[in-house]
Amino acid sequence: MKPIIGITTFREKREKGEYNAINFGYAEAIIAAGGIPLFIPIMSEELTMEMLESDVLDGVIFSGGEDVAPRYYGEDPILQIAGTDTKRDEMEFKLLEEACRRNIPVLGICRGHQLINVAFDGTLYQDIDTQVQSAMGHHPKAINRDELFHSVSIKKDSLIHDIFETEKIYVNSFHHQGVKKLGKGLKATAFSCEGVVEAFEAIDMKDRFILGIQWHPENLINRYPEFLGIFKAFVDRAKER
Repeated sequence: MKPIIGITTFREKREKGEYNAINFGYAEAIIAAGGIPLFIPIMSEELTMEMLESDVLDGVIFSGGEDVAPRYYGEDPILQIAGTDTKRDEMEFKLLEEACRRNIPVLGICRGHQLINVAFDGTLYQDIDTQVQSAMGHHPKAINRDELFHSVSIKKDSLIHDIFETEKIYVNSFHHQGVKKLGKGLKATAFSCEGVVEAFEAIDMKDRFILGIQWHPENLINRYPEFLGIFKAFVDRAKER
């Protein structure tokens, strides 16, 4: 049986109503890595618990999207906060809490990376451009999703180094926020040139799989197949449940 991987979605308002939406690249990556994707709508805490109690999920991806509301890490929003969705925040915080309690492997991408950090008592730069000294480019406006944009330095003793077998790679980038104070129980494993955390993992990865990635590997796998290694490592761990 292939592992079933839940993928969180975001709410999108369209002319004909409100939709749960997600970039299909996430599903494509999970399928290529040997899993079965299952999109998770934004729903109540009760339904989230029922889903987990049914034991249908072998892993969870916390996907990209809007900013995590600053109040969850004790701050008021600055002018550069474009939009938040606290219904999604609250649902995903509960999903993450229960997934970790049940030892379900977790992968956070972009917003998901940031949400995991906040859930583990970390904080965020609300806007890298204005809050990080000597900030470089992290959110180009007119660029393809599969375009490598900036470099990332990787620590040797990490899952990311095991996957790429190098200390430097180039990644795509679509975020204006980033990890400020790292959450408890996490270790930073990759950094941009000015020191923004680009990846972290649980300190005790042998006991629990928690991986945060700031870039979007799901959009790179077709052009740069080495990025599929992130999803293979995640799906392989999900198979062990």
